[in-house]
Amino acid sequence: MVFMHSCIAASCLRYARYALVIILLSSTFPSVKSAAAEAELQCPPCPSESAPVNFAYLITVHDDRTLTDALPLLNAVSSKNNIVLVHVDGKYPKAYYEQSELYKVVQGCECGARVVHGGRKCEWGTWSMNEPVIWAMDVLTHEAKFKGKFDKFITLSGDSLP
Repeated sequence: MVFMHSCIAASCLRYARYALVIILLSSTFPSVKSAAAEAELQCPPCPSESAPVNFAYLITVHDDRTLTDALPLLNAVSSKNNIVLVHVDGKYPKAYYEQSELYKVVQGCECGARVVHGGRKCEWGTWSMNEPVIWAMDVLTHEAKFKGKFDKFITLSGDSLP
């Protein structure tokens, strides 16, 4: 057993030495680039009026801490170009959510579309942890007001911002 570990360590040390030699040699001899190669590496001009990337976010809330932390996260990702879906875990008391600042902002803010869903009860380490994400993807791809209105989909926990 000791012999095997020392062989692995010696092998790793040998490869580390080879890598160091290659790095030193490559930094010693500068590469020669032709004018054509130099021209190929330059970026094309970007239009100044490019369209913004539209994001769809799913923010999941499952307890008091994530409910409190979700408000600054919601404010950070809200934009007229973005869709924000909020999922409140079915195990979390609906009355607590409805008394929160997050609820007031979700109900009153016009910045970005929001849908709140609380039907899925998630259990750590089980398939049910995927259900809010599948629900959000279903909403985003099948409801007419969201379909084709986003470029990227990002899932976040309510406590992702801190």
